[in-house]
Amino acid sequence: MWRILIFLSYSIHLVFCEKISIVNAPEVGFAVTGIWDACSESVFYVDFLATGKQASIFRYDYNEDKGYSAYIQGQSSPAFIQPLKECNKYKNLFAVGLGHNTAIIEWDGKSKVAIVKGNVFGVEENDPTSRFFGINSEEGRLYGGTFHTSFCGGPSNSSFYKYTKEKGLQLLFSGTQVTTGVAFDKDRGYIYHLDSCSSIITEYQVDANGDICNGRVIFDFRRLGYKAAYPISIEADKYGFIYTTLYNDGSVWKIDPRTSSGNKIAQMPFNLTSSVTFGGPKGDILFVLVGKSRLDVRNGQVTGQNSPGTSLYKLFGLGPIGREYSRLKILKTGYDKSSCSGPC
Repeated sequence: MWRILIFLSYSIHLVFCEKISIVNAPEVGFAVTGIWDACSESVFYVDFLATGKQASIFRYDYNEDKGYSAYIQGQSSPAFIQPLKECNKYKNLFAVGLGHNTAIIEWDGKSKVAIVKGNVFGVEENDPTSRFFGINSEEGRLYGGTFHTSFCGGPSNSSFYKYTKEKGLQLLFSGTQVTTGVAFDKDRGYIYHLDSCSSIITEYQVDANGDICNGRVIFDFRRLGYKAAYPISIEADKYGFIYTTLYNDGSVWKIDPRTSSGNKIAQMPFNLTSSVTFGGPKGDILFVLVGKSRLDVRNGQVTGQNSPGTSLYKLFGLGPIGREYSRLKILKTGYDKSSCSGPC
């Protein structure tokens, strides 16, 4: 009986968003790691399935209501993109995940080609199937983890890391299947980790240095009976609630880590949803990414294609609850501190 009650409490369909709006953005294969950049008032994201000269990095300009894209010269399948803090000559630089490496690229946000400027670090380079996914924290640190190209069909030996310009790369824990989402609650001192293969969101306490401890599972989608839908990407609002979307289902969920309870708050018009991020000048829009290629997460293979007509939706009605993030601060030299105040 208690299992039935848990299932019912987790499954309440509570749609309170006022509006779902489609963005005029190009279709992509598998759109991931959406991030709102307050400095440029843009959403950045990547297409993990793009190869060669296919566009692989994207920017939606909120004020222009227009999308831009580029390919990275000589590279394919980026796993993430994060803007870097700009000081003096360090303009238009981004950290991107390219295979084992976190590299620096230069892109003005409009040109059709981005150029690799160098590498910051590499992880698990002895494993040819391992890739790295990263997200910046509110303090500008980079957190991320590895996954295999076969996704849930690979070994459960992936790891989670932190990178800072002061201490470099630090291993935080190992033994996960994949890292597909990271979210932060700086005010309450927590970081959240998503493993899509286990469908589990885990909460960790984080100290002033960014180190973590005392992990506990705060939500498990398997308890709801989902077998063919997987949570991908997580985002936290300024009140400590967690948001995610289910790939192969198209639903958007709001989760309370304090009670380990969750509700479905919206159903998107297309089911291959793959990332969520708060944005807009007031932080009152939840941007939802969607791809056209159906990826079988059990083995990493593309099994078909559909046409959503976009790669980005706007979800309204949640209120001004988005968190503010600093750009990444991971370059070790070359900064003039007098011109580096503020998040940009």
